Amino acid sequence: MDKKHRGAYNELIATTFLLDLGYDVYRNVSAHGLADLVAINFQTGERLLIDVKANSKFLKRDGSPTVLKIILSKKQLEQGVRQLVVTSDNTCIWSEKE
Repeated sequence: MDKKHRGAYNELIATTFLLDLGYDVYRNVSAHGLADLVAINFQTGERLLIDVKANSKFLKRDGSPTVLKIILSKKQLEQGVRQLVVTSDNTCIWSEKE
């Protein structure tokens, strides 16, 4: 699967994860937006800006996993964007700031 399609696939996996948590999810249609997804829980009022990353960005050259580190831009961090990693087995894991 090429990079563009893999990214869209991972965003759909992340969307399913967020829907299961009770969020309404909106995808960014801009190619260069601040976040890939916006998730809103209308019962609690919580709003999340989410950047979806593929697990491959967190693998060493030998294929073993590394620590899930934040690889967001300064602007994304300032705006409170959270990073959600989709693993190779389609599990979603939040990356946390160190």
